[in-house]
Amino acid sequence: MQKDASRFAASLKASLSQWAHQGKKAIWIKVPKEQVKLVHVAIEVGFWYHHAEPSYVMLVNWIPQTPPTIPDNASHQVGITAFVFNKEGEGKALRKGSYEKFRKKQIDTEFVQVVGFRDSHNAPFKKSDLLFVCMLRSVSSNIVVQDTKISAAKVHV
Repeated sequence: MQKDASRFAASLKASLSQWAHQGKKAIWIKVPKEQVKLVHVAIEVGFWYHHAEPSYVMLVNWIPQTPPTIPDNASHQVGITAFVFNKEGEGKALRKGSYEKFRKKQIDTEFVQVVGFRDSHNAPFKKSDLLFVCMLRSVSSNIVVQDTKISAAKVHV
């Protein structure tokens, strides 16, 4: 075990140096429970605990000499579905994947209201999944869907 720990420490130190040279900032290491004896090695070279689950420990390291901006462990995921209407009353239902950010810059809109909300407890990583259904108003009369950005879109009149 000591030989494995020494090799792991040397590998981590070399990797941290290379990642710093590449401009990386946040480094995450997911240590499976079968290798938890190596956690102390990572801590000795500058990693700290982020969170733990039954099958692993997640460690992080912030390379720059600035305050870290690593987010806290998530207790939920947030998704959005939007109904976008133009001035003529035509609309599109846009559904983004629950695990991506919805960016309104794909269609120039203004927020009208939240029309619904759903909470599911069977999301990946055993987290809560929150989905908000919103109504948006298109600022322009033409609603153009970018297929590479939107996972589903339907016309409603």
